[in-house]
Amino acid sequence: MKALFVFFLGLLMIVGIVYGALIYVKGEQQKILAELAANDSTFTLEKPLSEADSLRKLIEKKEQEIVKKETIVDSIKNDAKTKIEVAKIEAIKEATKIAEENEAKAKKKKALSMAKTFEKMSIKQIAPILNNLDDETVMMIYTNTGNRFKKNILLAVNEKRAAQITKEFINN
Repeated sequence: MKALFVFFLGLLMIVGIVYGALIYVKGEQQKILAELAANDSTFTLEKPLSEADSLRKLIEKKEQEIVKKETIVDSIKNDAKTKIEVAKIEAIKEATKIAEENEAKAKKKKALSMAKTFEKMSIKQIAPILNNLDDETVMMIYTNTGNRFKKNILLAVNEKRAAQITKEFINN
Protein backbone atom coordinates (compact mmCIF):
# COMPACT_ATOMS: atom_id res chain seq x y z
CA MET A 1 0.00 0.00 0.00
CA LYS A 2 2.90 2.25 0.72
CA ALA A 3 4.20 1.61 -2.75
CA LEU A 4 0.86 2.53 -4.23
CA PHE A 5 0.80 5.69 -2.20
CA VAL A 6 4.37 6.61 -3.31
CA PHE A 7 3.42 5.80 -6.92
CA PHE A 8 0.32 7.98 -6.66
CA LEU A 9 2.34 10.82 -5.11
CA GLY A 10 4.97 10.48 -7.83
CA LEU A 11 2.26 10.53 -10.46
CA LEU A 12 0.77 13.69 -8.95
CA MET A 13 4.18 15.33 -8.90
CA ILE A 14 4.79 14.41 -12.53
CA VAL A 15 1.34 15.77 -13.52
CA GLY A 16 2.09 18.97 -11.55
CA ILE A 17 5.46 19.38 -13.21
CA VAL A 18 3.96 18.78 -16.69
CA TYR A 19 1.09 21.20 -15.95
CA GLY A 20 3.57 23.86 -14.73
CA ALA A 21 5.71 23.31 -17.80
CA LEU A 22 2.67 23.66 -20.09
CA ILE A 23 1.64 26.93 -18.41
CA TYR A 24 5.21 28.22 -18.73
CA VAL A 25 5.38 27.25 -22.40
CA LYS A 26 1.97 28.84 -23.08
CA GLY A 27 3.10 32.09 -21.39
CA GLU A 28 6.30 32.13 -23.42
CA GLN A 29 4.31 31.42 -26.55
CA GLN A 30 1.99 34.36 -25.82
CA LYS A 31 4.98 36.66 -25.25
CA ILE A 32 6.49 35.65 -28.58
CA LEU A 33 3.15 36.16 -30.39
CA ALA A 34 2.68 39.56 -28.73
CA GLU A 35 6.16 40.63 -29.86
CA LEU A 36 5.39 39.40 -33.36
CA ALA A 37 2.10 41.30 -33.40
CA ALA A 38 3.80 44.48 -32.15
CA ASN A 39 6.52 44.31 -34.81
CA ASP A 40 4.35 43.19 -37.73
CA SER A 41 1.15 45.16 -38.38
CA THR A 42 -0.16 42.46 -40.73
CA PHE A 43 0.13 39.77 -38.10
CA THR A 44 -3.15 39.04 -36.35
CA LEU A 45 -3.71 36.73 -33.53
CA GLU A 46 -7.13 35.25 -33.18
CA LYS A 47 -7.60 35.52 -29.48
CA PRO A 48 -10.10 37.32 -27.32
CA LEU A 49 -9.32 41.03 -26.98
CA SER A 50 -7.78 42.06 -23.74
CA GLU A 51 -9.48 44.83 -21.80
CA ALA A 52 -6.81 47.33 -22.92
CA ASP A 53 -7.26 46.33 -26.58
CA SER A 54 -11.00 46.59 -26.20
CA LEU A 55 -10.65 50.08 -24.73
CA ARG A 56 -8.24 51.11 -27.53
CA LYS A 57 -10.77 50.00 -30.15
CA LEU A 58 -13.52 51.88 -28.32
CA ILE A 59 -11.34 55.01 -28.18
CA GLU A 60 -10.59 54.74 -31.92
CA LYS A 61 -14.30 54.41 -32.68
CA LYS A 62 -15.11 57.44 -30.51
CA GLU A 63 -12.32 59.43 -32.19
CA GLN A 64 -13.80 58.60 -35.61
CA GLU A 65 -17.23 59.72 -34.39
CA ILE A 66 -15.70 62.96 -33.11
CA VAL A 67 -14.04 63.61 -36.49
CA LYS A 68 -17.37 63.04 -38.27
CA LYS A 69 -19.18 65.37 -35.88
CA GLU A 70 -16.45 68.02 -36.23
CA THR A 71 -16.90 67.83 -40.01
CA ILE A 72 -20.65 68.34 -39.61
CA VAL A 73 -20.06 71.26 -37.21
CA ASP A 74 -17.63 72.87 -39.68
CA SER A 75 -20.19 72.47 -42.45
CA ILE A 76 -22.89 74.07 -40.30
CA LYS A 77 -20.52 76.92 -39.38
CA ASN A 78 -19.78 77.55 -43.06
CA ASP A 79 -23.50 77.53 -43.89
CA ALA A 80 -24.15 79.94 -41.03
CA LYS A 81 -21.37 82.29 -42.20
CA THR A 82 -22.80 82.25 -45.72
CA LYS A 83 -26.30 82.96 -44.45
CA ILE A 84 -25.00 85.78 -42.26
CA GLU A 85 -23.18 87.35 -45.22
CA VAL A 86 -26.30 87.07 -47.38
CA ALA A 87 -28.40 88.60 -44.58
CA LYS A 88 -25.89 91.47 -44.22
CA ILE A 89 -26.02 92.17 -47.95
CA GLU A 90 -29.83 92.09 -47.93
CA ALA A 91 -29.92 94.38 -44.87
CA ILE A 92 -27.58 96.85 -46.59
CA LYS A 93 -29.75 96.78 -49.73
CA GLU A 94 -32.89 97.31 -47.65
CA ALA A 95 -31.27 100.16 -45.68
CA THR A 96 -30.11 101.76 -48.93
CA LYS A 97 -33.59 101.43 -50.41
CA ILE A 98 -35.17 103.00 -47.31
CA ALA A 99 -32.60 105.82 -47.34
CA GLU A 100 -33.32 106.48 -51.03
CA GLU A 101 -37.08 106.48 -50.37
CA ASN A 102 -36.63 108.90 -47.46
CA GLU A 103 -34.43 111.11 -49.63
CA ALA A 104 -37.03 111.05 -52.41
CA LYS A 105 -39.75 111.96 -49.90
CA ALA A 106 -37.66 114.82 -48.55
CA LYS A 107 -36.95 115.99 -52.09
CA LYS A 108 -40.65 115.86 -52.95
CA LYS A 109 -41.51 117.80 -49.80
CA LYS A 110 -38.97 120.49 -50.73
CA ALA A 111 -40.25 120.56 -54.30
CA LEU A 112 -43.81 121.01 -53.03
CA SER A 113 -42.65 123.89 -50.84
CA MET A 114 -40.87 125.52 -53.80
CA ALA A 115 -43.88 124.91 -56.04
CA LYS A 116 -46.06 126.83 -53.58
CA THR A 117 -43.53 129.66 -53.65
CA PHE A 118 -43.58 129.69 -57.48
CA GLU A 119 -47.38 129.77 -57.44
CA LYS A 120 -47.21 133.15 -55.71
CA MET A 121 -44.85 134.57 -58.34
CA SER A 122 -45.59 136.00 -61.78
CA ILE A 123 -44.37 134.45 -65.05
CA LYS A 124 -41.77 137.25 -65.45
CA GLN A 125 -40.39 136.49 -61.97
CA ILE A 126 -40.13 132.72 -62.37
CA ALA A 127 -38.81 132.71 -65.99
CA PRO A 128 -35.16 133.61 -65.16
CA ILE A 129 -35.12 131.16 -62.24
CA LEU A 130 -36.48 128.24 -64.30
CA ASN A 131 -34.01 128.96 -67.12
CA ASN A 132 -31.16 128.39 -64.67
CA LEU A 133 -32.52 125.09 -63.28
CA ASP A 134 -31.98 121.62 -64.73
CA ASP A 135 -34.89 119.76 -66.31
CA GLU A 136 -35.28 117.32 -63.39
CA THR A 137 -35.74 120.14 -60.88
CA VAL A 138 -38.16 121.97 -63.17
CA MET A 139 -40.12 118.69 -63.56
CA MET A 140 -40.32 118.26 -59.79
CA ILE A 141 -41.64 121.79 -59.38
CA TYR A 142 -44.06 121.30 -62.27
CA THR A 143 -45.33 118.02 -60.84
CA ASN A 144 -45.95 119.54 -57.41
CA THR A 145 -47.59 122.73 -58.68
CA GLY A 146 -51.36 122.98 -58.71
CA ASN A 147 -53.10 122.62 -62.09
CA ARG A 148 -53.92 126.33 -62.27
CA PHE A 149 -50.24 127.28 -62.12
CA LYS A 150 -48.71 124.58 -64.35
CA LYS A 151 -49.36 126.86 -67.33
CA ASN A 152 -47.24 129.59 -65.72
CA ILE A 153 -44.23 127.26 -65.64
CA LEU A 154 -44.72 126.29 -69.30
CA LEU A 155 -45.12 129.95 -70.29
CA ALA A 156 -42.00 130.96 -68.31
CA VAL A 157 -39.66 128.70 -70.31
CA ASN A 158 -39.00 128.68 -74.04
CA GLU A 159 -41.15 126.56 -76.37
CA LYS A 160 -38.53 123.83 -76.82
CA ARG A 161 -38.05 123.36 -73.07
CA ALA A 162 -41.83 123.50 -72.49
CA ALA A 163 -42.26 120.70 -75.04
CA GLN A 164 -39.54 118.65 -73.28
CA ILE A 165 -41.19 119.17 -69.86
CA THR A 166 -44.55 118.13 -71.30
CA LYS A 167 -43.03 115.02 -72.85
CA GLU A 168 -41.30 114.02 -69.58
CA PHE A 169 -44.48 114.68 -67.59
CA ILE A 170 -46.48 112.39 -69.88
CA ASN A 171 -43.85 109.61 -69.89
CA ASN A 172 -43.44 109.58 -66.12
